[in-house]
Amino acid sequence: MTYDDASLRALATLPHTALFVAWAVQRSLTSRNFQADFDYEINSLVERTLTPGLFFRQCCDSRLNAEDLNRQGNAFVAHYLAIENGQFAADCQDLLATKGDRPSSVADTWDNFDRLKPRLD
Repeated sequence: MTYDDASLRALATLPHTALFVAWAVQRSLTSRNFQADFDYEINSLVERTLTPGLFFRQCCDSRLNAEDLNRQGNAFVAHYLAIENGQFAADCQDLLATKGDRPSSVADTWDNFDRLKPRLD
């Protein structure tokens, strides 16, 4: 199951989803297979030598899939990122985007990650 495929929307949700994936990696919400497949990249992400967006494009092909997450990660996605009633999009708009910004205009920066992380925690 694919939760988000930024490539289908001309990368419109890429920055937001990338920030979420970086947080999920740091909170150990990814599957064992994902961790094994991308050990080097995960270390680079944790050390902040790789941006969330670059990590998401390289390791996830700009898609968030259920098999990339563990049981706890999938439960979090089902609750927080749910399209119908999830809070994630509103939190991103409140914390990252200024009035009139398009979602794709959010910068792929660790500053944005640091703004969003307390809300995700």
